[in-house]
Amino acid sequence: MLQAVAQGVRDRQSAGGCQRHCGPSAEAAPEWDWDRLIIDWLALGYTHESFWDQTPRTLALTFEAARIRQRREHNERMVLAWHTAFLPRQKRPNFKKLLARGSQASRPRQTAEQQWAIFGAIAEAAKVSRKN
Repeated sequence: MLQAVAQGVRDRQSAGGCQRHCGPSAEAAPEWDWDRLIIDWLALGYTHESFWDQTPRTLALTFEAARIRQRREHNERMVLAWHTAFLPRQKRPNFKKLLARGSQASRPRQTAEQQWAIFGAIAEAAKVSRKN
């Protein structure tokens, strides 16, 4: 639906439009479905007042961005559903292999001595840079 609205806005950009906070102009093309545009705008979580601050171009861009975001979120949910259905059929996987690499949990903890050594090196570097 949003794709059709965005395409309709792009198709009719030169057919007339609104002035700031006034609604559709008198010479606006009859194809403009302002009620539908406002409903879609509100469905995206924006306010009624902010709708009238938009141009047809920014409306089209906003609806296009929402369409892309919805498609990405849908794909993420489908991947999650697939994995949810797939994992029970497998042998119990190693949980660490399922986690993204490079997480904080996989790093070894620094000892207090290592932390003091790093702090001393930073302090020594600061002294050298002040002398220069």
